[in-house]
Parts: sequence; C-alpha cells; structure tokens
Amino acid sequence: MAVALRAAGSRGTTTCGIPSGTDAGDTVAIVVSGNCTTSNAVPTCAGFTLEDIIRVSGTTGRYIAVLVKKAVGAESGTYTLTLTGVNGVYAQAFSFTGGDTTGITATATDNSSSTASPAVSLSGLATTDYLLWAAATSGGNNTITTLPGGWTEISTTSAAVGHVAGKLSGGTSTGSLSWTMGTSSTGRTAIILSI
Repeated sequence: MAVALRAAGSRGTTTCGIPSGTDAGDTVAIVVSGNCTTSNAVPTCAGFTLEDIIRVSGTTGRYIAVLVKKAVGAESGTYTLTLTGVNGVYAQAFSFTGGDTTGITATATDNSSSTASPAVSLSGLATTDYLLWAAATSGGNNTITTLPGGWTEISTTSAAVGHVAGKLSGGTSTGSLSWTMGTSSTGRTAIILSI
C-alpha cells in the first residue's frame, strides 16, 4: 500500500503544530532547520528519533535535520522541541498514513553562492515510498522558483530557513535533484527521506 501525506502542521520555533488528523500508525516527521552556535548540538523532541542531520560545514552553523516517530494514538496540539544554541530556527511536522520510521536518507551541502539547492539523490527505494525533500539557506526570504517535475512544495511559506517538498516515489531512484531559489545565497543544505 502506498504511503500518503496526511497533513502538514503549522510552522514554529521551539514548538510546532501537530498535523491535523494524526492517528495511530501514522509516521510523523519533523523537519528542523537552524543556525547553531553550540558544537554538534542536535534538536530533540520527546518520542522522536533523529533520523539524519546535515551541517553546512564543521560542527556549528546552519543545519537541517529530520526527526521521526510512529504515532501510537490520535494526537493534537503541538510538539515541543529542545534546541541548544540555535537561532533563526524553523520546525514543521508532517504526518503520513503508514510508512516506515527507519527510512533511507541522503544529504548534501554547499557553502558557495548559488540560486540552486545542493544536488541530492536517493536510491534503493520502493515505488510505494513517499519522499520528503527539505532544503535550507542562510539568506533572507527566498522563494522557490523551480522544482523538478512531480514534486510539490508542501511547506506553507517560503522562509529562507526551510522549504519542504514531497512526492510518491514511483521508482527505485530519484536521480540527481536540486531546486531553484529566487535569490543567491550561501550556507545551503538539503536532505531527502523516504517514509
């Protein structure tokens, strides 16, 4: 059975909205992007596991991370994150009907100045997987101008600190993917997760 996006929650900083209708058996993923001043600090949230994190360079600075869990019952309200030494943070939760909390991930980073997100690719997929692709920049407000065919931006805004897109896999590999942003910026990261 194909995994499907149920809903996206509201964006936040230390808290983010639980996606509407989240229920037992759903896979929930929280995308977190921030600018960290504490070495190797990672975001945490009760009940969630850090699936992957990518930093622009070194142990501090801009990062993007994904936390995942399997819902054991109906959920509503907000999730509360614990963040250490982070500013300019963005967090948003997404719930999926079915799915796997131990999905495959791939990450990429690029500290040069460009309007393209770093290229990232993922293989070893099932055609029924749902793919979640997130990218972040260090620049100001930065709208997405071009996504590859078949992908849909599922974030509710286009703030520089995080964009999220999704699609049903439909194949065993994504190929090399990047999207175009409206303004050139440095400190760019990208991550893909199969649900």
